[in-house]
Amino acid sequence: MPSPCSAFNPKQIKTFHREATNPLSTSESEPQPSAPVRKPYSVERLLVGFLATIVVLMVNIPWLLGCLISQPGKRFIGTAYNIVDFENYLAWLQQTSHGQIILRNLFTTLPQNPKQINLLFIILGQLVHITGMAPAALYQSVRLFAGIGLLALLWRFIRYCFPARMEARLASFYFLCFGNGLGWLTAHKWADTSPSNSPIEAWQPEAYTFQSLETSTLFCISTAFILASMAFLTIAENKKQMRFAVYAGLCLAALGNMHSYDILHVAAAWSLFLVVRTIMLRNKEVLQSWLRAIVALVIMLPTALYEFYAFRTDPIFHARADVKTLAVKFHFYLAGYAPMLVLGAVYLTVAITAFILNRKHRETPKMDEPSFPFHTPVTALVTVCWAIAGLAICYVAVPKLNLHTSHPWFPVAWTPVAFQRKMLMGEHIPLCLLAGAGTSSCVRYLRGWVGWIPFLVLFSVSVPSAFYFTNRDIRHVLLNRSEIAGYFPYLDQDTDDSLNWISHNTTTQDAILGLPTFSGIVPAETGRTVWSGHWAETPDFSETVGMFNEFVSTDTPDYAREAFLTHAKTDYLWIPNASILNGAPGRAATDFSENTPPYLTLVHSNPTFLIYRVNTDKLTLDSPPTAQAP
Repeated sequence: MPSPCSAFNPKQIKTFHREATNPLSTSESEPQPSAPVRKPYSVERLLVGFLATIVVLMVNIPWLLGCLISQPGKRFIGTAYNIVDFENYLAWLQQTSHGQIILRNLFTTLPQNPKQINLLFIILGQLVHITGMAPAALYQSVRLFAGIGLLALLWRFIRYCFPARMEARLASFYFLCFGNGLGWLTAHKWADTSPSNSPIEAWQPEAYTFQSLETSTLFCISTAFILASMAFLTIAENKKQMRFAVYAGLCLAALGNMHSYDILHVAAAWSLFLVVRTIMLRNKEVLQSWLRAIVALVIMLPTALYEFYAFRTDPIFHARADVKTLAVKFHFYLAGYAPMLVLGAVYLTVAITAFILNRKHRETPKMDEPSFPFHTPVTALVTVCWAIAGLAICYVAVPKLNLHTSHPWFPVAWTPVAFQRKMLMGEHIPLCLLAGAGTSSCVRYLRGWVGWIPFLVLFSVSVPSAFYFTNRDIRHVLLNRSEIAGYFPYLDQDTDDSLNWISHNTTTQDAILGLPTFSGIVPAETGRTVWSGHWAETPDFSETVGMFNEFVSTDTPDYAREAFLTHAKTDYLWIPNASILNGAPGRAATDFSENTPPYLTLVHSNPTFLIYRVNTDKLTLDSPPTAQAP
């Protein structure tokens, strides 16, 4: 039987022996296992291509059904999941498709100092302008191609990590495509909704590849930039070449512009890697690693600083970023990644044991050992640090002086960062790579088909949640509902009629006042500003819902309504007729059509909606207002 090192020349063997003594060192002529001969139609490539095709088809079923199924008098808006954020993306496209570069928040009439620039939506807006496609159709079409590109990039990085381990490559890719957690065990709780205590598989699509491919163009592209930046940084360490650090910096600069939270995820992962590498090596080689990281940081910094500048100078952008999106309890993340964590723990146990034994007996590890599936020790360390830091960053908190504490030794309280869970994106990638390494260890130790049993069992356990997620969207398309109460994937004829009137009879300077839980469709379809329409984009959204209910209530005096309209700074009132508003329990709504006040003029109506022009010159404040100003 040939020696595992027989594929190397003496110089490579000597180099590898040095790296085995110091596992985190790298060299320009890094040890390369003999690459498997790639046949044009190998079984591996067929399996990967088949799986990728299945994934792309499955994640697009809800969207294709919505486009193909015709419901009488109704129009598909483009999605059945997370309609509120989809409306926000379309509102951005409405602006950039008309040549705007700086994005305004169209979900509030409060004063703002807009500074936000998003390169991705500028490009998409120009595509809308050039092609003439509807914004929703173009956004979802780009999602399709972005998803294919993300899968291709994932597979390329997997091949880089495991050039000589087919079982590790296949297992990693399968988990990256379909891998979820144990949320399907409680699927009855999130069969139609996404309650706050439900598993992350139900409501946090950025935590997985499958859900990201199905729901969001932004998630697909942002995940691709996270992966590209980490891949280039890893290659820079393995090859000790600065140009790859430059490429990583460019990817991070783009990422910081389009989805700025994610640069903190990458920064945490790479910082942990550098710290661990410094502790283990403690030589001049570490200085080069820090220098490459600094170069990438300097290239990325301008976009990050600009986002911080926008955050500090625009009060509306500041309020939006401060909306609480805190991480869930840790056991939800453990359950959400359980199958990958189990196999990852198998790999770490094998690797640590082998490392201790090799150090004890001063032996050189062989490249075909179960403990050494990764391309290089550096790649293995990057993956482990990425997995740890990517989850830890979701619980980051900042110190805040607490002068009212009862304990004199602890004057500092730790305050959670508002956007904790938004930094989870990309965490599943290193976990799936570790799961692939664990699968390889099982296959190499147990030999034959028995070694595949742990992978088959855990992969089977991880798949159902992805199917439940898609099945929920399919059902919502068929039944015209969504996981959020009051939002529907289809627009009826009367809503379409109202939106068409607003689009053709108002200007982009006009603002619309309507029911907050329904008004988000106005910026998405017409590019007009609304007084309130989004749970996060509208400051104090829950308060605006109560204020609107007070405005339409029959118990509200007329002078209070006038005060409200004065401070709301709107030009039109778009409101369902009183019979619909009164359909809600405990609500008595005013019928403005019966006794229209002088400050309102009816300009359009249909069986469902009334549109009034607000005559600001006729608003008076003869009595002190009782309605609180927004």
